[in-house]
Amino acid sequence: MNWIKSSSAKVLLISVIWILYIIFVIVPFAEKQGFLNATTPPQEDKTLIYFLLTTPVFIAYIVFVCVCCKKITFPKSIIYPLIVISLYIGLFACLLAMGWPILWFMIFTIVIVIIFVIVSFIIGLVKDIRYRKRLKQADT
Repeated sequence: MNWIKSSSAKVLLISVIWILYIIFVIVPFAEKQGFLNATTPPQEDKTLIYFLLTTPVFIAYIVFVCVCCKKITFPKSIIYPLIVISLYIGLFACLLAMGWPILWFMIFTIVIVIIFVIVSFIIGLVKDIRYRKRLKQADT
């Protein structure tokens, strides 16, 4: 199977694009409009724009990952943690439309996400090892 055309490559690529979109589009917009500023609330007229910049794209990302998740073959040990991180960052990027206090919630939940990342890495690693063993058995 051509790896570039596989669901694994697509999920990996879309996850990286989603994180880059947050870093280079959402975060500068949020900083400029005061979403990350504790002293001043975000501008009311910019809240809808911010919501439209984050939420529809995040929903599309979730749908895409849910559709392609079962088709991921290899390397699950990289893709699973990346999905967890992307969902965590994306969720809080969307919730930031409510204002900066959401960042405190993000800080308090970081330990849970780190545990999920570690567990998803281990699950992915076990599945990768099984996949490699199946490939070896199929070759012999």
